[in-house]
Amino acid sequence: MYCLPKAGRGAVGKTAVVGMKDRTSKAVQATVVEHTDAPTFQGFVADHIEQGAKVYTDDHRSYIGLQNHESVKHSASQYVDDMAHTNGIESFWVMLRRG
Repeated sequence: MYCLPKAGRGAVGKTAVVGMKDRTSKAVQATVVEHTDAPTFQGFVADHIEQGAKVYTDDHRSYIGLQNHESVKHSASQYVDDMAHTNGIESFWVMLRRG
């Protein structure tokens, strides 16, 4: 008997996508990625921000070590901490799924 892995809310059977939204211009950059590791995520950030820009993320471990970075701890139900939040890109993902 073969059992399929549980899909649920995890990553099983899903395509990984990384994205960011500029809070000033509202421009979104997103791309499919093969890995969700630090070199991939941090490389994506470095390729799409201006030098010295502030970066706000969730608490995914692949963002650890980013310069000029603040995060919110979604894993602890923290979604906003002063200016640190991911509401803009989260809204983009919701609209994309609805499309």
